[in-house]
Order: sequence, then C-alpha cells, then structure tokens
Amino acid sequence: MSKTRGSSRTPKKSGYSRRDFVRQAGVAGAAGAVYWVAPLVGAPVQPAVDRLAIVSAMGEALIPSAPGDPGYRELEPHGITEEVIKALSALSDESLETLNLSSMDRFGGKTFVLLSEKERAQYLTAIIDGEAFTDVSTLAKLQLTYKMVRVRVLTVYYQNFPENLVPKNNHGMPMKQDLHQISNPNSKDLVTGWDVANYPGPVTWEEEEQLRARMKGILWEE
Repeated sequence: MSKTRGSSRTPKKSGYSRRDFVRQAGVAGAAGAVYWVAPLVGAPVQPAVDRLAIVSAMGEALIPSAPGDPGYRELEPHGITEEVIKALSALSDESLETLNLSSMDRFGGKTFVLLSEKERAQYLTAIIDGEAFTDVSTLAKLQLTYKMVRVRVLTVYYQNFPENLVPKNNHGMPMKQDLHQISNPNSKDLVTGWDVANYPGPVTWEEEEQLRARMKGILWEE
C-alpha cells in the first residue's frame, strides 16, 4: 500500500525507489531474531524468537521512512510494534523465525532483521512472487506469515495509532469533556496514518455548525 501524500509532503527521491515495493505489497494482498536464553535448572535450553524485532522490521519495510517523510519507524517510541503483536498470537514463533532465517541463503548469511531497506524490499517481493522458492511448504509458510503481519501492520498504522487510543465510554465512543466538543483523535504533534492518508478526522464543533448553517440555507432556498 502506498502512502498518499499531499503536495506539502512529497516523498524524497533516491536512486532506489523506496515506494516500488510498497506499491507491489499493496497489490499483492534490530538485532538477530534468534538468541539463547538462560534455561531453568534442569530444563533444556530453548531458542527464543525476538518477535518484536522481526515484526518491527516488517513494519519498516511495509511503511518505510525517509528524511522529511515519516513512516512506521517514527511510531516505535509510542509502542506501535507492541500494539501490532497483540493481535498476532495465532502466528507462531516458528513461522516468524522461518521468515527471518530464510533470507540468509539469498543475502550472504544475513537474517531479515539485518537486511538493508532495499534488501528487505527485495526479499519480501520474492516471497510475494514466489518464483525464487523451490520448497512449496516453506513458501506457503512465508506467504502466510507475510500476509498476517502485513494486514495487522497496515490496520494499526492507518487506524491512526497512537492517537486513536483516546479514553472511551461504556459504549466505545470517545469521551467528551463538554457538550460542544467533538473528539478528533488526531493532532499536528505527530505524523500518523491519518496524516499520511490526508484524512483530517471528524469535523470540529465550529465546522459542524458551519455545515448545518449551509444546509439550512440550501433547504430554505428550495
């Protein structure tokens, strides 16, 4: 999915188009990710998968950043990857580990999280196309993992995280401080998915009054 920009937010250009992969991904529907943890007494040592690092790398590949063109990475301090992972409990560590390690044969032994931005785009594009993989079962696992993470990343990002996390009442509606306040979970303090998509959010009270006055004028003229 490409990031729609207004005229004042034109992406910077470089020798490698960082949007090529994003467009293809939309059409197609950190540190190393595996480390060793100290075992409990008497328990066998088990590898632990760094879900945070892998999903974060995926988010950065799907919604890239550039100077003057904020993307997924800028929302990491606000916990966007933690939010993404909350709804990925059905995605196993094994599947994420497979995605992370399967890049090693193609990129000089580097795992996915260690790839450059260009290399990540090339790797995920290869997964989308599927032509570079001879193991059908591995490809199926990679494609399912990619789709699950992609859907969740785009959902969280374009739901205006983290500014959509406003207090809500028992009916799931944003809390209002007074009767003349229309809650708009968006601000100019942080570039979020709504800003990238040029969606301003709900109208303000003043804007609603103007729209009502305009409609009254139209009805009266008729």
